[in-house]
Amino acid sequence: MQHARHDTEPGARPGTRLGGLVQSAEDARANLSRVAKVLEREQSHVVALQEVDNNSVWNGRFNHGAYIAREASYAHHFGGQHHVSEFLDYGTALISQLSMRSAETFAFDRPLARPGKGFVVSTVAWPGADELEVDLVSLHLDFLSSRKRSKELRELVTALTARSRPRIVTGNFNAGMGARALAEVAAALDLHTWEPDTGHITYRHSGGASTGCWSRAVSSSRLTACWTTWSRITMPS
Repeated sequence: MQHARHDTEPGARPGTRLGGLVQSAEDARANLSRVAKVLEREQSHVVALQEVDNNSVWNGRFNHGAYIAREASYAHHFGGQHHVSEFLDYGTALISQLSMRSAETFAFDRPLARPGKGFVVSTVAWPGADELEVDLVSLHLDFLSSRKRSKELRELVTALTARSRPRIVTGNFNAGMGARALAEVAAALDLHTWEPDTGHITYRHSGGASTGCWSRAVSSSRLTACWTTWSRITMPS
């Protein structure tokens, strides 16, 4: 979540050492508080994060996901450890206003000369329809190798198939919409991507196909090195 980059956005506090590559705990908390204010404003039920530092030397040696959750008044937080070393400890995370259960973290095999990736998954009850349980995923795939991404996606399919629930998969896929591996995963897990031209997405519920309306899908200003997107899915009446 915190890239600690030198090309920070207006209002962000740059790192204090090594030309912005390293932040003090004070600077990291100041930048994370900006993120928390946006999340508090949006009041999303669940937020999926990637590259969240758990205990990294370059970002103050504290858990950024737990800090954001606390500052934004989200009751629940679950973070994964996808890359752990003497100096770095980070992964994907979910923060939620809804109770989360059956949470799991998965770390992919670390590739040569670059950090490892992975995903976290947790189950929530759909707001207003407690009988419908959904698995939410925050995923981060390898940025360099399409072959490695394909392998990671196969691991995702295996893990989610075993859970046997409807699922919403979010995150940084490091691949375009036309990537073959994404199409294969979508078919294997019965996933359907948001259709920007229609504003709708198809998902499965109680054995039948239903259409849920994305009443909002917005790219915000850049809070970190990446764009942040909010979406709202409503149950069909």
